[in-house]
Amino acid sequence: MIMSILLLNKNSRDVKKNTFFQYILKLLILHKMSKSCMSCTFRTVKLCYNGTYRNERRLLSMNSPFWSLVMRYFLEFFSMVPCAVLCFLPVQDRLRIKPLNIFLTGIPLSILWAFAGGLVCADFGIARDFWILPSFILFAVFFHRVCDLALWKPFSILIAVCAVFSCITNLTLVADALIDRTNTSGLFTLPGAGIHLLLSVLIVAIVWYPATHAAKWLVDDIEMAKTWYIFWVFPAAFFLLNRLIRPRYYETLYTNRVMKFYPILILALLTFLLLFYFMFYLMASEMNQNTRLLRENELLQLQSAQYRNLQRSIDETRIARHDLRQHLTVLSGYAANKDLDAISDYLASFRKHMMPEWLPAYCENQAVNAILSYYAQIAEKAGTALEIQAQMEKEIPVPEPEFCVLLGNLLENAVDACRENNESGAIKVHIRQTGTSLIAITVDNPCRKPPALEGKRFLSTKHSGPGIGTQSIRLIAERHRGDARFEWKNGMFYASVILIPSAES
Repeated sequence: MIMSILLLNKNSRDVKKNTFFQYILKLLILHKMSKSCMSCTFRTVKLCYNGTYRNERRLLSMNSPFWSLVMRYFLEFFSMVPCAVLCFLPVQDRLRIKPLNIFLTGIPLSILWAFAGGLVCADFGIARDFWILPSFILFAVFFHRVCDLALWKPFSILIAVCAVFSCITNLTLVADALIDRTNTSGLFTLPGAGIHLLLSVLIVAIVWYPATHAAKWLVDDIEMAKTWYIFWVFPAAFFLLNRLIRPRYYETLYTNRVMKFYPILILALLTFLLLFYFMFYLMASEMNQNTRLLRENELLQLQSAQYRNLQRSIDETRIARHDLRQHLTVLSGYAANKDLDAISDYLASFRKHMMPEWLPAYCENQAVNAILSYYAQIAEKAGTALEIQAQMEKEIPVPEPEFCVLLGNLLENAVDACRENNESGAIKVHIRQTGTSLIAITVDNPCRKPPALEGKRFLSTKHSGPGIGTQSIRLIAERHRGDARFEWKNGMFYASVILIPSAES
């Protein structure tokens, strides 16, 4: 081989001295030596493959301990999926992505992620916690980003679920110790990993209804951050306690009477944890009810003040109508004396200081007419028109003060939005009464910028927190077995209210 290389590396002057046949001979020698080297190399590779790598091929067979170890890791990592499902149950209505899309993409990705973790941990001998920890962090970030909630709510839910599943892990540890007492790998056996996954699915099935009802109500209605700050402390303590009391080796469970008392201790901790969740639900319900009553009282006071102002306007209009006869008498006197200057001055003073002598007949109900006329004048001053279609009877099946406050809040919000955003479009108002069984109201106003939201609640532009007007509308609608909905779409804000009066109303 060395000789052939030397022959080829000779300079051109030496090559010219050789005859043609000598040059051909050198090429043949080089070819033969190269063929011999390739043959030796192939034999070496074959021997290595049949010898050294034969054991590796044996390891890669499906019945090998390697794949058994991969499956153990896979089942433990996949047990995190029921934990993730339980986290999503209370917030299914507050997600930025459809729950079905999350399920269809999350399950295959979870399977791939768990299998990849099993391969990596089994091949490199990595402990499971080194794969679980980054998996937990990734899920926590994803869970926060996909939830349309403040940070403390997803965080509290995640901690609460992890506390429950830490108890499940400790129970599985007892079952696994009964299966294989000598297991010191820090990893569940294959049957133990299967039991862990089965218990995880079982606990999700047990708490499915409370998670989709009681926990969902807590997420939707409890907006006080301090309440959630208090909540997660106890589950976090339970989670740490379960980690601390978890034995490192199975032999510890067989010391003295530990095996008898340890499962009882874990079940007691799980019971206390679930009892704490129940007590927190009751406490939050009571606090929310008290807060709701205080808010309703404040809203009722505001409603009463608003209604008094509206009633004052109606009374002034009635007085103006009644006094019209006196004004006509004065004008008749001036006309009889042919005093045109006096008539002109009197009419100018009348326009400036007096209320309009008539109200537009939008419907048969006088109070509703007064409110519609009042906000029509305000909208006109703000450069916005009010397009009104009202089908209201003289008598309405709900208390008149409440209906006036509801309608006034709807119109006030629409006019204020147009005034603040300098909108020139018309506000469309539709009111329809169907006997004594139904009242439907829609108010559509132009709004180029979408209003600020906190969850599904619109924030006020006049103060911090949710808008009082929208809260008042919702409360009145709920009081009369109805519903109130608000939506912004394509530069328009849509408000719709349905009232279903009861016989008592």
